[in-house]
Amino acid sequence: MDHGEHPIDGVRRELKEELGVESASIDQTSVCYTFYLENKKAWLLWVVYNVTVDSEQSFIKGEGVTDIHFIDPQSLESSTDIFEKMVYKVCAESI
Repeated sequence: MDHGEHPIDGVRRELKEELGVESASIDQTSVCYTFYLENKKAWLLWVVYNVTVDSEQSFIKGEGVTDIHFIDPQSLESSTDIFEKMVYKVCAESI
């Protein structure tokens, strides 16, 4: 999110920049977490929104994006990556 940017506008901008998504339905915040990243000596605020994209929408790799694919969140259960663990946790809690 850019300074002064409304959170929903930030989600829309990121969807367009990262995936080429022009249109999406964005619901209210579903989950919000804060945690400390020891290696960066900084707090991270992780806000998760429920986003629905038209099934006809094609994805385009934005600058810096190396791969796009769908995954089963259950496959992340044993991951050691903090962000993958957060995806697993959010998905598990929404079931």
